[in-house]
Amino acid sequence: MTAIVKPNETLLIPAGVIHRTIAKQGAVILCFEDKDADTVIVE
Repeated sequence: MTAIVKPNETLLIPAGVIHRTIAKQGAVILCFEDKDADTVIVE
């Protein structure tokens, strides 16, 4: 699934969903997570 987020829009990714961010141009990504959340990197 691909989600296109426009300026000033937000997108909620449910816990446990594998995701990645891609931008054609420069982008600022602001992420809010629980302080005890684990970050898992999938190659």
